[in-house]
Amino acid sequence: VGRVKIENKYGFRPLDFVDVIWEVTENGQVVQTGSLGTVAVPPLSSQGVTIPYQKPKNETGNEYLLKVSFVLNQDQSWAGKGHVVAWDQFELPFGKAAAALVADEMPGLTMQDTAESLTVKGQDFSVGFNKQTGALSAFVYKGTPLLASELRPNYWRAPTDNDNGNGMPGRCGVWKNAGTNRQLVEFQAVQMRPHVVRVTVSDALAAGQSTLKTVYTVYGCGEVLMEQTLKPSSGLPELMRIGMQGQMPVAFGTMKWYGRGPWESYWDRKSGAAVGLYEVDVYNPDHIYVRPQENGNRSDVRW
Repeated sequence: VGRVKIENKYGFRPLDFVDVIWEVTENGQVVQTGSLGTVAVPPLSSQGVTIPYQKPKNETGNEYLLKVSFVLNQDQSWAGKGHVVAWDQFELPFGKAAAALVADEMPGLTMQDTAESLTVKGQDFSVGFNKQTGALSAFVYKGTPLLASELRPNYWRAPTDNDNGNGMPGRCGVWKNAGTNRQLVEFQAVQMRPHVVRVTVSDALAAGQSTLKTVYTVYGCGEVLMEQTLKPSSGLPELMRIGMQGQMPVAFGTMKWYGRGPWESYWDRKSGAAVGLYEVDVYNPDHIYVRPQENGNRSDVRW
């Protein structure tokens, strides 16, 4: 059972106009709720309260968060009853790390190797690599393609208003096509165990003497672990972004995630977005800014 301190920062008004409600989520799903009613904390003072949640029975591999909200208990001239005036969210001291994957318990993998491509096949899925470019070119799950293009290294993003103001597009232009115009140096594929295949790709980037090493480890359970080592050559300007870029089939028009939302959030402005389960249409931008700015980021995303 948790203790929470409520602080009233109003100079003259007690908190008798709001009710305190709470909820506990398990991996984003609400599993407990309750209300403390009105807690009339006097102005410029604080008061401790007890949130009577119950310790979950099955903690393994789960994340538990407590959200406390303060809602209007009657209509006001500026908002109706039930309007959320304030809220906060806390991580609860429950939950344990899930057991590590055990390769020997996974289904086996097979490799189909040709001069042009490598396909790693498992139960219900396959992963394809283009041996001419070294790229992960296909991922199929139960007959449904999940990729519409190859994954390629990407070190560029659309310049924002501030970027244009400080000359970034010209200063950092060497990185714009560094991933697209890379040259494959080496491609290796090894079946480490019956349930594990490791693909190692070495590239020379089109940016000085920069190099990139990418290691894909395909597991029999269908997971693909990607590890990258980027070594920029000296004398190059700063990187705008480090990552991979690709396309998905147009049918995948909905994005669902467990993290902060529902609106966009950034590392320096995320406390106003609660952690939860959210779903949006990927074809509707969060906000169309008058001048180009970053758009649609989501912070603290678990998946």
